[in-house]
Amino acid sequence: MSYTAELEKLFGVKQREQPPSPSEIRGILQTKNYESFTILRDVGDVIHTFDGAKLANKCIPGDHVYWDGIHCQLELRDEYPLIVGTIELTSKSRYGLTNRNIPMYLFTPYDKKYPQFIVGCSEKDKTRNRIGLIKFSDWQSSSMFPRGHIQQILGLSGDKDAEYEALIWQSCPYRYPKFDYTTTIQPLLLNRTRLTGFTFNIDPEGCKDVDDVFTLEKTDTSTWKITITISDVASYVSDGSAIDIMASLIGQTLYDRDGKVIRPMLPAEYSEQACSLLPNKDSFGISLQFEWDGTKINHITWMLSIVNTNKSYTYEEFQACESPYRQVIKDIATYLTKEEKNDSHEWVEQMMIFYNTEAGKILKDKKVGILRRHSAPNQERLERYRDWE
Repeated sequence: MSYTAELEKLFGVKQREQPPSPSEIRGILQTKNYESFTILRDVGDVIHTFDGAKLANKCIPGDHVYWDGIHCQLELRDEYPLIVGTIELTSKSRYGLTNRNIPMYLFTPYDKKYPQFIVGCSEKDKTRNRIGLIKFSDWQSSSMFPRGHIQQILGLSGDKDAEYEALIWQSCPYRYPKFDYTTTIQPLLLNRTRLTGFTFNIDPEGCKDVDDVFTLEKTDTSTWKITITISDVASYVSDGSAIDIMASLIGQTLYDRDGKVIRPMLPAEYSEQACSLLPNKDSFGISLQFEWDGTKINHITWMLSIVNTNKSYTYEEFQACESPYRQVIKDIATYLTKEEKNDSHEWVEQMMIFYNTEAGKILKDKKVGILRRHSAPNQERLERYRDWE
């Protein structure tokens, strides 16, 4: 046995791996600033890093590339979403004319992972920049910048409504086409436990995409059986289907400041109908169940469930109601945080944190799953919008 093999056996020391050869460096290009780049395998492993836009060799984040030892080589262009940014009309620089003799201007994307583009724009007023949506066209070998085509002008730079619309497009550049998606819903039938007890949801008024509910059932004078259920969306969305792929690209449901859905992760036929845990219909869920004896949580179990919601509360209604379920939920939230909680929003928040924490323990134990972390808000933009309000 070699010396290094002995080290690995005795102390867990591994031989330093040799860097992959250029022929092995094939993957997907990623960057946050179009200056520092990584090449990732499909599963997310980093296989190469480099600095410098020139070495990207006219490749754009999302492209399938390989590293030839000097720079990137394009293998397959990504299907990029619409890109929002500023059309630099006030700049004195021009970049030629389109085939229709329209002047071309520099376009600066809001998302810094993209390079600057050149786009044709027929706007006559050059005293104000415009906010636009563009679609990638090509990147000619003779050009310093990729070419884009304007799909829509959102408005003037600095205009409140235009900037707000731009933020929506930056946060979620994908949008479902108009279509009757009920024809694509084929629920996966599995063995499930039908929940008993009183089931209710607590959501903003008018909420249609109900994704979590609580079920309470008293088992004796001092013990409750509590079940937290979230919608089992995977039972309605087939793995690898068009809906699954689109949902993975969107990755979130985007709401406006009034709680209205403006970019759903799933079409309304799914999120507000089939998958929604609405009252008076059987729905599929993934349930965390436990016993609550008034002082602590016991006997945690997981199950695939069938749930039928009995009642919907707004946060204000549940806060003010005299139902015995109100006090139980409040007591559990207080137990979980070790301090008294008096707001219904906090009660729901703590129940769902508990659910997610328990789910995370399983994923960690099984060494599967994806950790998602929300980035902190852009304080500069946040202050700007506060000033507008």
